[in-house]
Parts: sequence; structure tokens; C-alpha cells
Amino acid sequence: MPAELAGSRRLQIGRFQVNCLVPTDHPEPERVRLRLTELVEKVMPTALSRIITPAFPENDESLWFIRQLHVATDLNISFDTYDAARSLAVQTTRAIVNEMSAVDSSNIVRFGNRAQYLAAFLADLVEGTAWQHWYYRGFDGLTLLPLSAALRTAISKDADTGLSALHYLPPPVARKIVGQLADHDARRIFELMGDNTTEEEEAEFDIAIDALKHFAMQELGREKLSLVLLVEVTRSIGGRGKSTARMCEALAALVRCIRSISTAGRRQVLRAFENQDITLLSHAAGVTDANAISPLLHLSDSSRARILQSIREESAGTASTTDGSATVQTTPFGGAFFLLPMIDRLPLGQESLDLSLQHDEELIATLRWLLLVKCFGQAHASAAGRDPLIRVLTGVSPAVLAADVGRLCARQVRVWQLDRLLTGFLQYRLANQTIGREIGAFATAGSAKGEDTVLVDGMRGCWVLIVRSSKDDRALKSALREFPYLPELLLSRDEAVRQNGKSADLVEPLLASLEHLSEDVNYFSLPPEFGLPSHHDRVLSVVAQGLMRDFAWCLPGFAWSGPSYLRENFLDCEATLEQEGQRCVVTLGRAPLNLILNVAGINRRHYELSWSRGRRFELYPEPI
Repeated sequence: MPAELAGSRRLQIGRFQVNCLVPTDHPEPERVRLRLTELVEKVMPTALSRIITPAFPENDESLWFIRQLHVATDLNISFDTYDAARSLAVQTTRAIVNEMSAVDSSNIVRFGNRAQYLAAFLADLVEGTAWQHWYYRGFDGLTLLPLSAALRTAISKDADTGLSALHYLPPPVARKIVGQLADHDARRIFELMGDNTTEEEEAEFDIAIDALKHFAMQELGREKLSLVLLVEVTRSIGGRGKSTARMCEALAALVRCIRSISTAGRRQVLRAFENQDITLLSHAAGVTDANAISPLLHLSDSSRARILQSIREESAGTASTTDGSATVQTTPFGGAFFLLPMIDRLPLGQESLDLSLQHDEELIATLRWLLLVKCFGQAHASAAGRDPLIRVLTGVSPAVLAADVGRLCARQVRVWQLDRLLTGFLQYRLANQTIGREIGAFATAGSAKGEDTVLVDGMRGCWVLIVRSSKDDRALKSALREFPYLPELLLSRDEAVRQNGKSADLVEPLLASLEHLSEDVNYFSLPPEFGLPSHHDRVLSVVAQGLMRDFAWCLPGFAWSGPSYLRENFLDCEATLEQEGQRCVVTLGRAPLNLILNVAGINRRHYELSWSRGRRFELYPEPI
């Protein structure tokens, strides 16, 4: 039973097959069949609509495709027709909700909205695999069309949705789609997407000029280049309009004009453009091209200078291209891109460590690197630490060896500075309410480095403190006297077990987090090759565990998942980073529970990092 639950809260069932089992001695089996047929065809749709509508939020735009749904139920057909239909509708709704919760990628596919659905279809269509997927049945009407016509029809059906779909795709994929269009189809899409009015902004021209540097050398005609520029500009500014379209068209016209004329004519066009001389431009390029280019003549001197520089670089063969000098790097630790914004929010600055040394930035970058490496667990820490892209992302020099890290930290960060960092981290968590003071628990955890006592907050299961274990918990009590954390109810593991019946909602999740405490402590401990002193390792483990708790809290239904589970199911994906100037396009592979990442929107984000010097990261999931 293929089913689609759309953003309008519409349930579409392709085929409803009823297999009815009745006793062998039933006097009227044919009457039962006719009654069920009438019930399903005439009464069931209304009953199902009434039952299923409250189960889904009105503002939910997601689309769910279920390949098959089996509903087994007992039905008394002697009931009133509506009562029987309602009983069947309840069982069907329960089966749909259960299937949506099962995260079975072989039987169910989810898209965040119609634009994401269209984006996946367009990507698969240009790869030639679209018609192999059962959930594209809604596009069956395009199967007989040529590729360009099919793309144009799908994109143009709703210009807003079509443009959003191209924005959802990684830029290289969007450019590939445009490259497969015939010129007249590209022109039609361009006209539809630009059919809106907005005020001109100089910033839009700057974005287009940046895009021009990367696309001008591609063998795209004027119509396709205009469309590619429009997609990239609107991707950045989040809007579209006639002014934006006119500017993109003018830039494409200028590039194609420069390419199609002689060297002497090119010099004349550039001189006319530089001097804003429309007469000379008409003489050198022709009236038609001059009219198309003329909107650029009204730009500011600085914007025109940037266009000229871009074109001259291209003519000299020095402009960046997606196939040439653009930097492309890959990593098996793609989940790092989910964690980096969280690391950026941590109080790791100079004031937190009270640093006054010459190499503060180098040390803070090393701490970022260690935290990120810890999040991938002890078994993968060595590989993550050696990964070149992980080092680039955190700002660590490739020359830094793991064996040198311990000496660097021991020499430049004293124990009292680490305690100050931990206090600042606690205050940060109290301020953003990711740690509470209602309930906490402490327990002993064994590790390869000995036994530790861990203090765990009950709100989200964040670790607050790790100290070396001692008799009668004297070390923990001593540490707490100097530490600004004291929950209303502080329990040992045994006391938490006894309290469970009295306050199950508070204690139950906390107890669950304590069950695997030793395993988790080992997970965050760095291998000996890093040479990190024990106290440094414990403090950074507290911070890294908090990062993983923050990440888990972003995942619907997985808020209390442990670090090993999170790494195996959400962080375990490859990533490709393509850097074009200050723009870093990241294409993420599929994690085992990629559906949840899609639901949470974690794998489709844009952000800048405070230490990345203006580089902007754009995350895109790999097309299905």
C-alpha cells in the first residue's frame, strides 16, 4: 500500500488490498466480502481522515512515502458501518505511526518538504537512476520526455519550489542539472524564477561576481550561465527578483560576449565597460549585447572593478574553477561538521584559561582538536587525530604530532587553569540551562587508567566533574567544596536506585546513563600515544561528553543515547569539502540513521566558525 503523507496533511493510498479470513462454516462469506468492500470504498476514507488528522501537526511540511503497510485486525461486521470503519481506521493510523517510527529505510522514505523531494528526484534524474526508485511514482508522467524537457517540467511546475530544490542540492549537483538543460529550457526556467520584483542591492552584485569567478570558465552558454548565477545568488541572499535576474543575465552576457569576439574587440568592450561608455560598447559588442550588458554600467566603481578583475583573470587562465584550482578534500569523519558549531560555542577563549603565553591561538586550536578527536571515541581517536581535514577544520598545524600534545598541554596549561576552564564550562551550561540543580548522582567508573568518580547532572546526563576515586568519596567531596555546583538532591548510584520508585521521571534516565558509565569513560579517554596527563584527559573528557550530550539532544527520540551509539549511527559518514574562495561546500555521505539527521535538519546547515577567518561552511546531504 504505497502511501504519502504530505504537508497539507493529505494521506494518499495507492492501493488498498483487503484479505478477509472468515470461518469455514460461515453461512454468508460473499455477504462479508460485499460489506467490507462497501466499508472500505465509501466509509473508510472519511473515518480515516477524522482519526489521522489530529496525529500530525498542521504546520508539518514533511512528506513520508511508505511502500507497503500491513494492518492485521479483527473486525465484527455486524457492527454499525461507521463503527466498523472507525475501528479499521484506528488500526490503520496506529500502523502508519508505528511504521514512521521504525526508521526502516527499505520501506519508508522521508523528505523535509516538497522542495527536498523534488531536489532528490532531479539529482537522480540526471544520474539516470530516478525510475529505479518506487517513491518517485508521482513523476511517472515525465518518463517519456527527453531529459531536458523532464527537468524543465519538474522545476517549472512551481517556480518557488523548483528554485528551493536547486538550493537544497550541493552546488556541483545543481550545476550539473543546469548543464543538462537545452538552452530554451534553461531560458524558460530563468524567466519563471526571475518573475518577481525586489529592490536592487549592491550586495547581490558582489555575490554574483564571486560566483562568476567559479562558473565563467565552464563551457556553459549564456542561458545556462544566467540560470546558474541566479541559483547561486539566490542561494546566498534567500530571495529572487527581476533585479537579481537582470544582473545575472547581464553578467552572463558580458562573459559570453568577451569569449566570442576578437582580442581587439575584447579590449574595446572592457574599456567601454570600465569607462561606462554605452556608445563604444554598442560599437564593439553590437547593440543587442550592449543592451543586455548595460545594467552593469550603473554599478559602483568598486563592483565594476571586481568584474573586470574576474574577467581578466579568466582570460589569463588564473580564475578558480570547480574542476581546476578549487580545493577538494575528503574525510571519513564527516560527523565532525555536526559538532564544529557546538565546539565554537564553548568558552575556550583566552579569558577562560587565563592564558598569557605567546602561543595562545595554537593552544586553543589544539584543545579544539582534542575535543573533536575525543568525540569519535578511543578506538577511532588515532585515525581522527591524523586526518588532515580534521586538523584543517580545527586550526591545528599538520606538523603537530600526537606524541607532542601531552608535552604541549602539560607545559602551557597548569592544573589550576584546567579547573578554571571546568568552572567556566559549568557556568556556561548553567546559563544556557543544559545543566540543572534539581538532581545529580555520582558513581565509580573503572578504566584502563584506574578508577574515577564521575558526577552526573540529572537534567541531560551531562558530566559535571571527574576525580580520581578514593575511599569514602573524599576526593569528590573535597572537589565539590571548591566547585560551584550543588544540586538539591545529590545521590550515590545505590541511593539513586532506591529513589527510582519515588521520582521515576527524574531518576530513571539518570540511572540509565550510569549503567554504561565505565564504558563511556573509556570511550572519551585518549590512547596513550597522545601522552595527555591524566588530569588534562579527565577535564577534556567532561567537556567532550557534554558536546555529545548536546548533539544527542538535537536528535528527536535519541536524546539519551550513549556516545558509542551516536558515533556508530550518526557521526559515521564520509564528507567531501570543496572550497571556492571563502565558500566551503560540504557534501555529506549517508549515516546509518540518516533519516533522523534529515528530520532534525542537522545535515543541512550554513555556518561560520569564529576561527575560520570568514570561511562559510554549507552542508548538503548526498542525494538519495
